Amino acid sequence: MQQTLDELESGITVETVSATKTVFPMSVHEAFQAVIKAENEKAREIEEAQKQRSTTLGEAAGEAYEPLLALIESYEQATLAGDEDRQAAVSAALDEAFGTLELPWQDRRMAIGGRVAELIDGARVYRTQVVRNTQAEADYFLQLKKQYDENPRIVLQRLWQDAVQQAMAKDVEILLVPADWQLYTEFNRDPEVWRRREQERLEMQKTKLAP
Repeated sequence: MQQTLDELESGITVETVSATKTVFPMSVHEAFQAVIKAENEKAREIEEAQKQRSTTLGEAAGEAYEPLLALIESYEQATLAGDEDRQAAVSAALDEAFGTLELPWQDRRMAIGGRVAELIDGARVYRTQVVRNTQAEADYFLQLKKQYDENPRIVLQRLWQDAVQQAMAKDVEILLVPADWQLYTEFNRDPEVWRRREQERLEMQKTKLAP
C-alpha cells in the first residue's frame, strides 16, 4: 500500500492498517461454503442424535434414565476392572432401585418408568399369580390327602368320576361297550368333529398372525 502511494508521489504515509471486514478469496468460495455447510450439518445431526437418545432412554426408564444409566455403566466398569467390592455395591443399588422403582438424583428421588417399570410390574403380577395358584394347589392336595386317609375308596371313585366327566366334556369320541361283548368295529372318524377341530386350528393361526 505504501509503495503504491509513493509511486504516485501522493505524500501520504501509512502508519497503521485496521481491517474492519475480512473476506475470503473468491477462489476458495466453494470450499469455504462447504466447510460452513458441514459444520451446520454436524451440529444438526448431533442435536438430532441427542433428542433420539433422550427419547429412547425415556421410553426405556422414564425420567430416571440418567441415574439408572450411570449405575449400569458403573457396574460395567467395575466388572471390566475386576473390582468385586464395587460390583457388589452397585448391584445392591440396582436391586434396590428395581425394587422401589426409584433412584436418588441430586436433591430428589426420581421415578423409574417406561418399559423397565412395565416389565417389573408384569413380573410382580406373574409372581403373585404363581404363588396364589401354587398355594391353592397345595391346599387342595392337603385337603384331598386328608380325605384319602379317612376313606381312600370314596376319594378314588370321586377322582375317577371327575376324570371321566372332564374327558366327556372335551371334543372327543368315546365308545362304551359292555365287558362281556365281543367287539368288532369298522368306522370312520366323525367328519363333524374333524371339521370343528380344523376350524379351531385355523382360527388360532389367524390370531397368532394378527398384528
